[in-house]
Amino acid sequence: MAAGMNAPQMALGRDGQGSDAQLFPAGREWEYASFSKLGSTLMDAEAHSPIFLQRPDKCFIDRLPNELLCAIFLICGGPNPASIYPCYELMHDRTFQDYDGDFYSEAATVLGSVCGRWRVITRNHPILWTIVDVAYPSGDAFATLKRCLEFSAGLPLALQICGWGIGPVDDRFMRLVAANAHRWTEISIRLFKALESLEPLLSTPPECFSSLQRAHIDIALCLTHGSSTDMSLWRLFMRSPHLRVVDWTRAAYIRAGISLAPLHQLTHVGLHDAKPDMVPPILSMCVNLEVLVISIFVDQFAADPFHDHPSYHLPHLRDLLLCGSYDWSILLSCVIAPALQRLEMSKTKIYRSAIQRMLRRSSARLRMFGMHWLVTGQAEDAVALLRGPFMEDLQIVLYESYFEGLIEEWEARFDPKPFIPSHVSFYTTNALQAEELYGMMPR
Repeated sequence: MAAGMNAPQMALGRDGQGSDAQLFPAGREWEYASFSKLGSTLMDAEAHSPIFLQRPDKCFIDRLPNELLCAIFLICGGPNPASIYPCYELMHDRTFQDYDGDFYSEAATVLGSVCGRWRVITRNHPILWTIVDVAYPSGDAFATLKRCLEFSAGLPLALQICGWGIGPVDDRFMRLVAANAHRWTEISIRLFKALESLEPLLSTPPECFSSLQRAHIDIALCLTHGSSTDMSLWRLFMRSPHLRVVDWTRAAYIRAGISLAPLHQLTHVGLHDAKPDMVPPILSMCVNLEVLVISIFVDQFAADPFHDHPSYHLPHLRDLLLCGSYDWSILLSCVIAPALQRLEMSKTKIYRSAIQRMLRRSSARLRMFGMHWLVTGQAEDAVALLRGPFMEDLQIVLYESYFEGLIEEWEARFDPKPFIPSHVSFYTTNALQAEELYGMMPR
């Protein structure tokens, strides 16, 4: 749990109300027993020690109204990495690993076990139970899902699974997810393996995920082909008339998306491991794009995929992240994006002239510019771009260098800090910090 959860946990059982061992996941009864024992010890000490004689009638938090307590409860948890997309995971520190953070659904359970009043509050605020965030489709996850379905009062739900788990899968979990397919507005899954655990979702009718707005599937050990479970799931997800945000982590997903997804309504798109010819259909048909992430790792290709289309007008595009060894000047020369505020380049060159021409053509003014693992020899272009035209509104600069001495191909010694223009408010070498700062900027 988050640091802010420690006090409620320590208070468990003090008033003898609402202590419910069954709410704790299987195998964790020792926590409940420990808290109950602590509560008994405190009450015994209260009866015999003068320390407790001057105790105030109520803790400060107990004087707060129910509505304010619920608002506090809503922030007792942290974002699941599986739900943060589109992004480039190496740049934004979303590398595949076991998530050991603060689950919202677990926080709601523990908070409701503190005392009778908190139990009533959590049970009567359904929004606390609308995020089903778990590490693995296990028996514990099944218990979490049942609680969320019971207390969420029919509200739309988000499913977020992120973990490295390799233990036994509880088939009841995905069967219950499938049985409530119409309620999911988000399904975000990142697992090391266990692709077979998703198969129950395929038993649903073709139009069952009709409420889905956000979708992401990333199974590390997975052989994708035309009839594989992951491909079949994407075909189901892309039937949703409300789909807005997708993160396609494999070229096969992108191919299917170009054919099946409602491209005209997508606002956030991640194209990972893409081929150059996959990009033009996205630019021409995704007319409502606001955020676009593209990674292409090819050194050469037979033909320019953009030569038949002189320009792509993207009036709503706000954030653009380009990653890989592809010659991005070809794409930049075609894009018109007047609303562009954020541009990031990763594992590539700077392409200063192409960026400046694109900004001039679009009449755009960047507010954030990011550079991540640049190839060698980019210092001069980086400085010229930062101090050049169309950067007068720049407020955030991000620069992350490669690890010095490991691979000569990547720039490791350049320090842009002395060359940052004076009007820039924030310079950072941490992508997550830059993302937080950008998120706080007024739109």
